[in-house]
Amino acid sequence: MFKRIVSTFKNSPFARVVGFFAASNAISTILNMLAGLISARLLGPNYYGLLNSISLIQGYASFAQVGVLNGLNRELPFYFGKGKIDRAHQLCSTAKYWAILLGFIFFVAL
Repeated sequence: MFKRIVSTFKNSPFARVVGFFAASNAISTILNMLAGLISARLLGPNYYGLLNSISLIQGYASFAQVGVLNGLNRELPFYFGKGKIDRAHQLCSTAKYWAILLGFIFFVAL
């Protein structure tokens, strides 16, 4: 039974793709760990802590857009499809200025 399952997955293109993704994910994780160790060694505790603090802020900054860009991804094709080009441009402009405002706020905060 086990041999049959293994042979089925061995010949499956889907299993090959999943295997490639899993292997690339594992390699990426190992390389990121090595880069973190080398960075910690070269920067020292103070600068490495500062680097991690900035990375943490950058990671959480995506939540500050509060769904504006996701809403734009949903609404923009809708209004273009209905032929309401002015409304679509208005939405793009609002999202652009929201992103600029957030960028300025995070720039000042850092």
